Amino acid sequence: MVGNYPSDPIKVDLSVFHSVEVPKGSGLNYSDGITPFVLAKVRQRNGLDGYIMETGFRERQGTSPHYNRIMRFEPRPGYFQPDPAINRGRSPAISSDSRTWPDTWPDRQSDSADPGWNGHWNGYFGKRPAADQESYFVYDDQYYDAWDFNPDSRDSTRRGLGLRVEARGFQWANPQAGNVVFWHYDIVNEGTTDYDDNIIFGLYMDAGVGGSSVSCDGADRFRLASGRGLSGWSRARTGPGRTGPFPRHPAETCFEGSNG
Repeated sequence: MVGNYPSDPIKVDLSVFHSVEVPKGSGLNYSDGITPFVLAKVRQRNGLDGYIMETGFRERQGTSPHYNRIMRFEPRPGYFQPDPAINRGRSPAISSDSRTWPDTWPDRQSDSADPGWNGHWNGYFGKRPAADQESYFVYDDQYYDAWDFNPDSRDSTRRGLGLRVEARGFQWANPQAGNVVFWHYDIVNEGTTDYDDNIIFGLYMDAGVGGSSVSCDGADRFRLASGRGLSGWSRARTGPGRTGPFPRHPAETCFEGSNG
């Protein structure tokens, strides 16, 4: 995990700012970005249908007509240590480094026995990591305000689809899983609008096998593996690249409606 997201991800130098770099410090990249996405059809207050597509990608995002800001998933405050004197790497919260943890966890304030879980990891299975290293961050879709649509009748300021996303990464040191990261996205509908048959979820990946200097020359190779998996590898114009294959496979997706 590498923190300090660049202020201008469009113009970032991908030869320096590495994405999915394995091994760390090698300069070998495998992707230029990964994000979950949500697409829903909504009925706007003016009676017209609208389609809201939400992602957290680094480029090609729409701009808010009201605030001139990029519309994308943005992190909610309180889920990592913001003090750079403590969290010097500006890293998201990681179970293996307590310097990245917030002083108190916003989503654990209702625990009557230990409000806020101060000094403890906020794990998927409680006050312990579910893997050798577990990361955790939370974001929402409040910046999606270009539509005449309010997803929550109780809050006139709420925008987007009224969604909160809790994201966790799980990694193990075991050699059989050492080169695999498992991502778990818990998408919660905090609004009062029901999305019964008008919403889809997915995961978008911008493959960058071999790094930007190689992968952007159109020389990536892809093939379908057994089932739904997809493997990619890089071949530079002068021959095979130094990176290995980069397989990815969606595990399982389930949706349970939740309002409020």
